[in-house]
Amino acid sequence: MDNVKIGGFIKECRKEKGLTQEQLAEKLNVSKNAVSKWERDICLMDMALLKPLSEILGITIVELLNGEKITDETSTNKSEEIIPEIVDHQSRKNRKKENIYILIIFLLSVLFIVLLNFSQNYYGDSLESIFIGILGLVFIFLGVVNFKGNISSIHWYHRRNIKKENVRIYGKLMGVGTIIIGLSMLVTGVIKIFYKNENIDYIIVVGLIIGIILMLYAQIRYNKGIF
Repeated sequence: MDNVKIGGFIKECRKEKGLTQEQLAEKLNVSKNAVSKWERDICLMDMALLKPLSEILGITIVELLNGEKITDETSTNKSEEIIPEIVDHQSRKNRKKENIYILIIFLLSVLFIVLLNFSQNYYGDSLESIFIGILGLVFIFLGVVNFKGNISSIHWYHRRNIKKENVRIYGKLMGVGTIIIGLSMLVTGVIKIFYKNENIDYIIVVGLIIGIILMLYAQIRYNKGIF
């Protein structure tokens, strides 16, 4: 697949329909930045968006992935050419995401263990509190991203059954749950650092309980199961 050609074709069809990037993004429940990236050949859209995107632009999926309008005479050949490429592209994309998630989780786990031991041996609990606060900021950032409707940070397996019309509410619930967990970590870290109060771990516990309940509800309600 020619990413540059596809991006230019999306832009061309969007303008023919009189749509701005923001309007197209709203119809697809994605961010304006995502549409901009497709058109500038920074990345391809998620394969789950092929059908709704092609319907909005008034073209077929085969035309979308070929980056041009095709005639009936050539449609069969074009379909035969593009289908294996779609399967291969999605497989590589999924494997890449999974590998990145595994690497990030591994590195964060190692970093947490190292910092925890280091802080306890040399600095008491201050460095541990700083790390908790930083981790809280990471959770808050991810939560805001999800809240805005960009749920690509959530592994595709855990959102595979979500319908298009439920993406926004699912993202908001997951985002709020993640933000609550992040805020509980950030507040705990700040209080421990500046007020030297060590008996406030219950804040994280409460935050985790509320956040996990919200995310479990989102999974069960919109993804038809916890996983």
